[in-house]
Amino acid sequence: MTGKVKEYNQTRGYGKIIGEDQQEYFVHFTQIISEGYMLLNIDDQVSFDGVNCNQGLQAHNVYKV
Repeated sequence: MTGKVKEYNQTRGYGKIIGEDQQEYFVHFTQIISEGYMLLNIDDQVSFDGVNCNQGLQAHNVYKV
């Protein structure tokens, strides 16, 4: 799935992504796949796996595109 970063707190390492299905997905820095420091910026385009967990919708295996 693809989406866009809605918000991301670089200090705390988490934020939200709006998926192509218009749903909000929680994203944690441990799910960002990149070289170096793993962070996202608002409006970054990403691809990810949407997962429905006990805590709600989460983004796993997040890549910047």
